[in-house]
Amino acid sequence: MPENPPPPLNEASSSYNRAQPIERVAMDEIYRLFSSYDADVDHKITESEFLAGVASLSLPPSCDPAAAFALLDVDGSGTLSLNELCIAIGPDLLAAKAQGVTATACLSKVIANLTAPDATNIAAPTPMEIKRTPERRRTWEVDGCASCPYPIKVCDDYCGMCFPCAVLWYGGAFTDDKLVGLSSVIDHVTKVKTEPVEFLWSIKNYHVVRHEYLDQSRTPEERKVYTHSASMRGYFSTEDRSDVFVPLTSSKETMLEMHFTHELAPAFKEEYQNARDRFYSANTRDDRQEKEERIHMPSLSGICMPEKGRAKRVQWLEGESKDPWWTSCACRYTVAAFSCCCGPCWLFMIRNSMGFQQYTTFHKSLDGFSDSEGQRF
Repeated sequence: MPENPPPPLNEASSSYNRAQPIERVAMDEIYRLFSSYDADVDHKITESEFLAGVASLSLPPSCDPAAAFALLDVDGSGTLSLNELCIAIGPDLLAAKAQGVTATACLSKVIANLTAPDATNIAAPTPMEIKRTPERRRTWEVDGCASCPYPIKVCDDYCGMCFPCAVLWYGGAFTDDKLVGLSSVIDHVTKVKTEPVEFLWSIKNYHVVRHEYLDQSRTPEERKVYTHSASMRGYFSTEDRSDVFVPLTSSKETMLEMHFTHELAPAFKEEYQNARDRFYSANTRDDRQEKEERIHMPSLSGICMPEKGRAKRVQWLEGESKDPWWTSCACRYTVAAFSCCCGPCWLFMIRNSMGFQQYTTFHKSLDGFSDSEGQRF
């Protein structure tokens, strides 16, 4: 299947421009490297184009670029696609871009590691292999989740046993459109990093009515009578303080889970609290109130928790990928409705069919009110 051409480049130098997320800067640099090697502009790099491009790199004499090309061509098509170049150098470039490392330097390192005479492992990721690599095993079985110190595997199995409907949460990633390639993932990450944060204030006024029955044996009931409600939505201007996203590409597909945290800037905290309290005070019309305050990111808002978005399914290379039968809606709803043993079994199959990455947080500092475009008032 032919690959779509790379999107237009953003204006960015090879150094880190703080006006845009570092992930976007790194991705644009990979686009430029790919385009510089793609001499005939057919959106793929042949072996001859690759050898001509790397001839200008300062490689050790022992390196064999032709052998490196064969290893980087993980789908065996005889050419390198943009996604194959991304999985080869993307993780290293994203991890070190803030220190000024370039895409060509990462490619030189990958070629040198792949073809070094004493190389004991392959430095470039190989997502076409579906074995449980040590990297994947560490992620599932050792790393703790965001809210507790226990491994993700333990938390998932416990939830799957006590609440079989948890499979619907994980299975939701199979019903969404999956992200294909690192470029699509970076587009999603940068969209979240640059979008404004939304707030919601709501209040419901009510009083309690005591209802007594003529039958003295029946216990009197208290009922809520709602009389007035109001809500207000708005946006914050923000400063993104998230960690740099570095993908794990050791399996064909990855379940990518993202979270959101925030903090009010000290100079803005009092202003925010006063505005919120004025809203609640102006809409207090009865004896009692139910108040809700929510701060969330629209593109990450999950079904149950606004700060935890639904997991995203990522396929690192282009091409068709048939889903296993047990990922169907019918199977997931059957598991959710029956035995508590089914949940852990279903999660076990998920863990053995794809990788998992928990990108812990998008962390935002909120420093003022803004419009929907993030322009501060």
